[in-house]
Amino acid sequence: MPLPPEVLPLADFIETGINGVLDAVEQARRGRRVDDGYDTSILVSEALDPVESAMRAWLAISDQVSSALDNLDQTDPTISAQTQAARYVLSQLNIGVAGEVALLQPLAAVEGPDEVRIENIEGWLDRGGESVLRRAALGIPGEYGTGLISMLRTGPADLDGPGSGSDHPVVHAVETILDNTAEALVKVMAELAAGPVLGALIPTPPGMDEAYENRLELVRSLLETPTAWAIEKASDLIPSRVARWAQQAVRRATALVVKVIGQQHFDQLSRLINKMTEGGVGATAMIAHGLKYAYGSKDVCQRGFEAFDPHSAPIRRWRALRLRQLERSNERWLEPVGVLSHTLGPLWTIPMPCPPAIPLAPVAAAVLIAWALLLGGDQLDSRYFPFMIFWNGVVDRASGH
Repeated sequence: MPLPPEVLPLADFIETGINGVLDAVEQARRGRRVDDGYDTSILVSEALDPVESAMRAWLAISDQVSSALDNLDQTDPTISAQTQAARYVLSQLNIGVAGEVALLQPLAAVEGPDEVRIENIEGWLDRGGESVLRRAALGIPGEYGTGLISMLRTGPADLDGPGSGSDHPVVHAVETILDNTAEALVKVMAELAAGPVLGALIPTPPGMDEAYENRLELVRSLLETPTAWAIEKASDLIPSRVARWAQQAVRRATALVVKVIGQQHFDQLSRLINKMTEGGVGATAMIAHGLKYAYGSKDVCQRGFEAFDPHSAPIRRWRALRLRQLERSNERWLEPVGVLSHTLGPLWTIPMPCPPAIPLAPVAAAVLIAWALLLGGDQLDSRYFPFMIFWNGVVDRASGH
């Protein structure tokens, strides 16, 4: 189920835009550029100006693709599955872009009339590390189908998965999707907790206790009323251009989530998060336990059994294969949520000027959590979570679709 043919050429523009941001940020982090074969040190403004150009290009590309998807929905509603998948990718890329440029926020603090060369900023050139955006967008070099841009082109392609052992194929698929979803959510929560504000106020607990509940409450409030932050208008009020770039990217990521499920349904995501605080001790196991009730996994299994079991062995083997492939697809499409959770650290440095004043990190966390919950519910064919139908999920595949 790849990107619709009418929009497929835009995937090349998306990749060009992402590479532009990556190259500009990398140059700023190195503090040097190559001019006519000479490697020269650069001033702060000389580092940030190319990033501004790259961000303008990226935001324009993001808006162009979003508009193209809207037009496709109006002209051909039958391909809404592909357009929803494309919105997921585009939203995630915007979170990655926001985190990438947020790495440059310390440079904004020294930018001014008294120009400074980046190589003279103490400690700046020691700030290494792999680019989260590069890993999320372009994937692992040499590994087929990894990275959001590859997923955009190919769609949720089926790949062979491991055998289901002694478990019933329907049960194994349901439990795998629940565990993968819970693991992605825990990664987001852990990165959110590591921020300089919440991380200092609330120690990371060994399990899902009151501290996790406090962090969940913050994200829950963002899911309930995302437009209350007025982040679109707020972008003009942020003095730092680095902060403004990050905020504008997160705004687009948020708008794409709202476009998929509608503003009125964010409260349903909030109720799902409520369910994640019920149950045992271990964080991942606890969230998976809560999701069983939120998604109605017992109902999913029952419908899957009724569709799967009455058939002959060859038919069951084929449907079991399709369920294993769904497990691989689930893992592949949830992976960017975990990768992009690492952008939350830099986004703690970006302020939201509208009340109540908080950093941008929890807003981005709310977007990542929303997508993880949407993907899990869609792939389970949950009747309690009727959004984003762009996969043939557990019940569909058990039925032979």
